[in-house]
Amino acid sequence: MSERMHTLMAVLSAVTMSLALPAAFAQPCEPTWSGSVGVPGLNDTVWNTVVFDDGTGLALYGGGDFTLSGDVVANRIAKWDGYAWSALGTGMNDTVYAVGYFDAGTGPVLYAGGWFTEAGGVAADYIAEWDGNTWSPVGGGTNNHVQRFLAFDDGTGSALYVSGRFTQAGGLPASGIARWDGATWSPLGEGLSGVDNSVEALAIYDDGTGPALYAGGYFTRAGVLEVNGIARWDGSTWSALGSGVDGGVWTLMVFDDGNGPALYAGGDFQEAGGVAADYIARWDGNAWSAVGGGVSSAVAEFAVFDDGAGPGLFAGGWFHWAYDCDGCPPKLVNHIAKWDGNAWSALGSGADDGVYALSVFDDGIGPAVYAAGWFDAAGDRPAHHIARWGFVLGDLDCDADVDHSDLGILLSDWGCTGDDCPGDADGDGDTDHADLAILLAHFGFGS
Repeated sequence: MSERMHTLMAVLSAVTMSLALPAAFAQPCEPTWSGSVGVPGLNDTVWNTVVFDDGTGLALYGGGDFTLSGDVVANRIAKWDGYAWSALGTGMNDTVYAVGYFDAGTGPVLYAGGWFTEAGGVAADYIAEWDGNTWSPVGGGTNNHVQRFLAFDDGTGSALYVSGRFTQAGGLPASGIARWDGATWSPLGEGLSGVDNSVEALAIYDDGTGPALYAGGYFTRAGVLEVNGIARWDGSTWSALGSGVDGGVWTLMVFDDGNGPALYAGGDFQEAGGVAADYIARWDGNAWSAVGGGVSSAVAEFAVFDDGAGPGLFAGGWFHWAYDCDGCPPKLVNHIAKWDGNAWSALGSGADDGVYALSVFDDGIGPAVYAAGWFDAAGDRPAHHIARWGFVLGDLDCDADVDHSDLGILLSDWGCTGDDCPGDADGDGDTDHADLAILLAHFGFGS
């Protein structure tokens, strides 16, 4: 064995004992899709995801219709820590539509909502909380399904805002939306009603008059006020956003497209404030505007992320096409696309079916957008209901995984110094023990 290989074998032994990764790293590749997260991914639809720290580190939590995550039995809710899936007790007896968190003063707690009536074998009507070990009901629950969560202080103290299709929370009248302070439920005025009486989306936005809670969904009224699919709650009263939208709002997100922060709404509408806006629109605090030429079908979820080409609004849903302007040629994007304030761009070849959930999560190999939903492929890779879009730390050959070919590149480049070192994973100008540590820490990812 050569002296060089003796050295490498010694390094292999040493770095596996302590894999301290650098704060910065070189990334010569483009962002790309990685295959099934925790092979073979999930066995059914994912409806919502959230990043949360239960005291053991940040992890991605997903809720949906699935019963298996990887090879772990996980009934409709599961945790991904970047390396493996784990179950949350025995999970739920029916669909989880919402996952979120709230600190009522005793530490952050994970909440789940949906169609279920049991959580961890305990009666819990449509909403439950997880303390890291067990599930518990939440103040008597609601009388119909829960769709979204958002923690917010509307001036009366921090609380968890819960929305869905219910008309009661904790036995109290609460039309579509209610406030949980950790001990008691309270309504938001007369709530939101009409059409399906369903509140699908929540966001916090400051239109220049202070932060307020915005709600979107299938409703037409807030009390006697006409609001049409979207409304603003300032802590005491509801107000309309112009004439609202002509359909349902499924998702809301604040994004600065270079002209200041604005509230973006997505759903199955085609007009906002009387302006043509196919399935996505922008509210600046005073008026609605279209987002390019919109997209070809319903938008289900948003996330804001910089994938190396600048910050963008990522949109997922049912659509196949996106348009940079009204009348512009269509761009094939397949269920997920990025809006940079001027134009839409595809994420590779997209997904092969609906994208319903988007979260930004650093899984240990760099921050990325995790997309989840109904699909079985993302890009050219199998991805059962969940996939990762971003850079892959240690991927030296830019094939979206870390495997023997990357190790071969590093070993053949061992000892290189200068600006052109193919094995320089950490970007410090040489190929050495630190680069090998990166590859070993992530070896097998994406394969």
